[in-house]
Amino acid sequence: MDLVNPSRLEDISSDLVNKFLSELGPRQYSNDDLMRFTSNFLESNKIGFGGYGDVYKGQFPNGVLIAVKVLQKKDVVEDTFMAEVGTIGNALHRNLVKLYGYCFEHNIKALVYEYMENGSLDKILYENHHSSIEWVKLYGIVIGIANGLNYLHDGLEEQIIHYDIKASNILLDKNFTAKITDFGLAKLINRDVSVPLTRIRGTVGYNAPETWMPGSRVTFKCDVYSFGLMLFEVLGKRSNGMEENWLPELIWKQFKSGKLEHFIKDCGIAEKDKENANILCKVALWCVQFRPELRPSMKDVVLMLEKKLLVEQPPNPFMTFQISTPQVDLEQSHKENIERESSDSLELDPIPTYPQYTIASPSYASVADGKRHLKAYSLAHLLETIHIDNMKILRGLIYAHDDILPLYNGSTKKRVNLEVLRKKNVLLLISDLDIPYEEFTILYQMYSELRPKSSYEVVWLPVVDRSIPWTDEKQKQFERLQFMMPWYSVHHPSLLDPEVIDIKLVSKFATKTMLVMLDPQGRVVNQNAVHMMCIWGSFASPFTIMREEALWEEETWTLQLLVDGIDPNILNWIS
Repeated sequence: MDLVNPSRLEDISSDLVNKFLSELGPRQYSNDDLMRFTSNFLESNKIGFGGYGDVYKGQFPNGVLIAVKVLQKKDVVEDTFMAEVGTIGNALHRNLVKLYGYCFEHNIKALVYEYMENGSLDKILYENHHSSIEWVKLYGIVIGIANGLNYLHDGLEEQIIHYDIKASNILLDKNFTAKITDFGLAKLINRDVSVPLTRIRGTVGYNAPETWMPGSRVTFKCDVYSFGLMLFEVLGKRSNGMEENWLPELIWKQFKSGKLEHFIKDCGIAEKDKENANILCKVALWCVQFRPELRPSMKDVVLMLEKKLLVEQPPNPFMTFQISTPQVDLEQSHKENIERESSDSLELDPIPTYPQYTIASPSYASVADGKRHLKAYSLAHLLETIHIDNMKILRGLIYAHDDILPLYNGSTKKRVNLEVLRKKNVLLLISDLDIPYEEFTILYQMYSELRPKSSYEVVWLPVVDRSIPWTDEKQKQFERLQFMMPWYSVHHPSLLDPEVIDIKLVSKFATKTMLVMLDPQGRVVNQNAVHMMCIWGSFASPFTIMREEALWEEETWTLQLLVDGIDPNILNWIS
């Protein structure tokens, strides 16, 4: 068999990319052209860096200023070209950065854009916190971004999902007109469809919840979520990337307690701009709803920001499940609200009702050695709060002493820190010391199948009655179970916060094993996945409520195929 020269493969690949680019229409420039435009890529002309390379300021012979982005990551260069040119190449809108052309040669791959005099939005928001830019101008920038996204989602024959909306990807021209840029992750899709994600796209801290879930299908609503997070940054003129006083959570609490105007005043927003700031806050809270179907379209966002559509009171955006007692028909209630103000209200999809359960009240646990005090998280707090990662939640459940490693690694038989679980999907196995053999066997098999090829971790949280003395027999029983488990467990049950016991005792699974699914941001995406594990095994991955609904739909469809053609009397009996 003849061996293929690797350089020949690269030439073939380059030819295909060039053919693709030439068919789209943007002008092709040579390396010599770019050298002339940028004065040989003079270091003083470097104005920043994009997602995949350095950006240089340049100038066409006619005096028009340009920005040249030189791509540097070899493994993603062609994908980036396909994404950027394939999306923005034929997209013309005043709120999208204009692509003049490209260079795709053996020694250089670059994209040539229009030059933006006022840089990126993040520079104005973060680095020039006390800048003199008027808030009314910021509000206009926000409307411009919304118009650009609306065009991407609804203004073209095929829909474009950007996947990486954030302040640093918004450029401003000399008139502070907003221009969306950096389409290196963008995707062209047919309308009204969802797409499967093979990897996490976007920037941590801006990702929609569904983009964290392996194998999940996402829609344009992930852009809406990222846009909402950016609105909070515009309001507070600071990044969301802080775990303490996280802006979205802080603004929701202020809104819920009726103190939003005080917060707006603290942000330095003048009296004349308070109405717009209030609208922006409520729109942002709608955009970051946990469930994609509750988020508005960008068309509705534009109408709300322009005061052409009434902004209704948003629900808690950080609630994974609906919590109420007794159970309420949320869909009927939702329909009544829509009918009450049909001319102005925001149209939303029906909200399904979830299983109801009682929750424990938040409490505070004191540490005996006095080294620190740790807030004990109740299940309500787990469901209600969203964080940059899962560490705050895990530290609230498992007390990590300053001098003691709290976890036991069942594979290495060594003790480890909680950091091994950071930003991972975590299955909390909550049980007493009598785990049913059948459940243990299924979980063991599932873990063996999934663990080598996924980012999942299982952690056993053994719940014991602390009012009963801890005997040697119980210690031996605990150690036997711990030794049999290939996954993580707490080093000792005493390291569990009492709130974990409360979660189990007050739930409807008080006498059964629980398998609580936490996503990488610490949110509960399934209250108990044990039944999914028992029915579907590893096929139930990633063990979310959405996955469960999809599996049951498949089962119903399969059953319909099996009974198709059977005597109606038998069907009635089956029903």
